[in-house]
Amino acid sequence: MDSLRNEHLKSQIEGYLQHRELNFWDFGKIASKSIKPSDKVYILCKNNLYTGFVIDIIEDESGKLGDALQWKKQYEKPWVNVVLIGKLSVYKNLSNELVNKILYFKDTNGNKVTKNFFSFRDDETISQFLKRSPYQTPEVNQSHIQLETKSILRKKATKTVHIPHELNNIINNIKELHSNNFSERDNESLVEKFFTFLGFKSPREIRFQSGRVDIGIFKDDEPLMVIEVKKDLNLSYKNGSVVKQAYKYSLENGSRFVIITNGDYYGVFDRDRGRSIKSNFVADFKLTELNDDDAKTIELLKPPIPPQ
Repeated sequence: MDSLRNEHLKSQIEGYLQHRELNFWDFGKIASKSIKPSDKVYILCKNNLYTGFVIDIIEDESGKLGDALQWKKQYEKPWVNVVLIGKLSVYKNLSNELVNKILYFKDTNGNKVTKNFFSFRDDETISQFLKRSPYQTPEVNQSHIQLETKSILRKKATKTVHIPHELNNIINNIKELHSNNFSERDNESLVEKFFTFLGFKSPREIRFQSGRVDIGIFKDDEPLMVIEVKKDLNLSYKNGSVVKQAYKYSLENGSRFVIITNGDYYGVFDRDRGRSIKSNFVADFKLTELNDDDAKTIELLKPPIPPQ
């Protein structure tokens, strides 16, 4: 990244250096619109299938990042749809038969978005491919992979996760409450129970109506999180007005984390990750639909361990 002269982009990427591995892909304009942070992507490069989770989408109309990565331009056009991906797993040397099945697969489980882009709704689809044809795993040179992206298969991670008894009780409360008439205050009560489960103490560290904030999370009497609670069961991190409202409060009290929630859905932002709301987005999850990667996000929300 030393050759990257755009200070904004450089600062944005430096915010992700806590990840042990960073990989960059450009999936093209159409496919990139269907990708969001925390999605799991499958990338087919010749006969190797790579998979990893999206960390962020880098907006770079100038193409300076692609230039810094020494990507060869196609038709003299810059790479402007750069996607940042974490650690990759790989299925190496797939048979040509299997590759063709992936490229031309048509099934009710998959939606063909563009020529080489698919969206899958279940975890079994890709495993069906891999079970149908044997493949070997010799060492391969990965240096060419960034320049030879041919197609992408995308799905949301859906691995199950062990749920502690206390959290399971909260999940049951969510399901019962959201199946009946409920108020925003009911959702605030669910949030209180969740953060109590994480290890915070109420009311000293979990404070209701702290100024204009619905719920403030404090540690050692210092603001740590701003939580904006809504009744909307279709709440999403893409609800710009809700996120901006929460950000306004976080700027007032100096909280690091910004969270929007309806008691079940949580959208998590970390202001230490960069200068824009988009770069701050960490992940979103539903307590009623947890998977392994959600568990990692939840760990981030636990009380910080004091230095020894």
